[in-house]
Amino acid sequence: GSFDRKAQRMPKGDVAVGLEEIASGLAVPLVLTFAPGQKHRLYVADQIGIIRIIDHGRLLDEPFLDLRPWLKKLTPAYDERGLLGLAFHPQFDRKDHPGFRKFYTFTSEPPGPCEIPLTNAAEKVDHLNVVTEWRVSDDDTNRVDVGSRRVVFSYATPNFHHNGGSIAFGHDGLLYISVGDGGTGVVFTPGKPPVGVAQDIESPRGKILRIDPLGLQCVKAGTGQY
Repeated sequence: GSFDRKAQRMPKGDVAVGLEEIASGLAVPLVLTFAPGQKHRLYVADQIGIIRIIDHGRLLDEPFLDLRPWLKKLTPAYDERGLLGLAFHPQFDRKDHPGFRKFYTFTSEPPGPCEIPLTNAAEKVDHLNVVTEWRVSDDDTNRVDVGSRRVVFSYATPNFHHNGGSIAFGHDGLLYISVGDGGTGVVFTPGKPPVGVAQDIESPRGKILRIDPLGLQCVKAGTGQY
């Protein structure tokens, strides 16, 4: 039907919406989240590989975690790789729980050994997408114990783009991972009909994955054991 402009109008109400800057100087902030039990803190994941803390509305100078030593070198002009996901364990604030002070990142890292390699011989590995567990330092809650680094899931991907990367814990205590198709829509395997990579159940790409990183629900924890 015809477009009725009057139907798009709303009466002016008594609620005003405004913007207030609380942090600046970031490169490509992709995630803004909080840790359970912390009321006055926010954590910002910057795609270039740095996690920063906003404490009581102030951006702290020192990084919470600098992941750049582990990342694939990014292209300054444009890139879809980097630090793409950040999630705190729902029991982050419980001292009696294995999830105490633990959180997880989704990163793009250089090619190497991984849990799920590429199966299509025509594809070349561009980088690995890696989900890693970290633990906050016992001595300083503004820092991460880099020695606690534990890879819990990793897979190879053929292109720099279509990575996905958002991660979050569900009410079931499991970690949900959004995985892009890696920039390859269709997989061609000799002797088999072509299949969309997202429809290929042998590939993690183009999926929502659900894992138990701590192995608390009758699932062994550790890369290669899901």
